Amino acid sequence: MNEYPRRCSCFNDYMAVKKNARIKELFSEAYSDYTFENFKVEDEYQKRMKQKAVEFVNAKGINSILLLGQTGSGKTHLAVSIAKVLLDKGAWIELMPYTEDMIYIKQNMIEKEEYQKKMYKYKNCNYLIIDDFLKNTVRGNTVNEKDFGIIYEIIDYRYKYRKPVIITSEFFIDQMFKMNESITGRLKEMVTQNDYNFLIQISNKEGRNYRMRGMERI
Repeated sequence: MNEYPRRCSCFNDYMAVKKNARIKELFSEAYSDYTFENFKVEDEYQKRMKQKAVEFVNAKGINSILLLGQTGSGKTHLAVSIAKVLLDKGAWIELMPYTEDMIYIKQNMIEKEEYQKKMYKYKNCNYLIIDDFLKNTVRGNTVNEKDFGIIYEIIDYRYKYRKPVIITSEFFIDQMFKMNESITGRLKEMVTQNDYNFLIQISNKEGRNYRMRGMERI
């Protein structure tokens, strides 16, 4: 005859609606259908990419992951798939579309309140996704040092307080190291801890860009 509280039967429906709303808030329509289930595995490198991504969401401890290299290989697809699994687990996820947000942050640096509001989210969320990391920060031999100052502030904070990142980039780790040793060294340490290695680098090879398939000459 004891009384105790229990969740009503509609709770799961409520959480599903809440999760879908957060997905729409975070990701554009182009990314909304990305899941592990519909990630196409046609080659060995895609199989290894997916295996590592699935291993990441099931790993013990606080880990980060870098998906680097070949454009159009499915890096963003896997990053979004990871985020959706983490959202199911109740994690606070934030997405930083690198190029757009770096422009926005630099334009609002004078507006301290707006700047701090943006930086607070990126520093303190459970998982930060940075898509197309360092895109347009380096053009030819020109490096935008202001970009490095902003991204260092975010990465250094997350490194110090053990807050993971999920990063996609067309640059390889050695290229990043040549650009900025401080940032890259922290990232390398963040993805190789707890007896795991979540540094995934996809070599640039012809035929690996799915966006360009069907363009063969006859």
